[in-house]
Amino acid sequence: MTFLRQERWCVADLSCSCEATFEGVRLLAEQLRDWCEQEGMPQVARMDLELALVEAANNVVCHGYAGAGQGILQLQARKVPGGVELALTDQGTPIPAERLHSIHNPALDSESGRGLALIAACTDRLDYTEGREGNRLVLFKAIA
Repeated sequence: MTFLRQERWCVADLSCSCEATFEGVRLLAEQLRDWCEQEGMPQVARMDLELALVEAANNVVCHGYAGAGQGILQLQARKVPGGVELALTDQGTPIPAERLHSIHNPALDSESGRGLALIAACTDRLDYTEGREGNRLVLFKAIA
């Protein structure tokens, strides 16, 4: 499997797209890992960013596209003052509002439903928007 698009341009330091499949998520994670290493980020920050991305992208594959592999995931990553910002965009089903409001109170005995809490634990800020252009999850990780 190959990326549908990969560019380096002024909007993001890393910009790539892939099919919304678990294999696509693996490829996004590899691209992010390589970019973080090239940028010289601390290992703990790299691991947190990769885990947050994989959790978010897997949620999109499972829930946003219902595992059909019919959609596209777009990742943009860039260094910003004080840290790194990741933006994951998709055209799938949006995250239900009630899930976003219970992000810090996951059911610990459930077999699923802890992904958003894990994403929040790995990052310092999480913003989510949905609209005609798709769903966009923006994660910020502070790096000294």
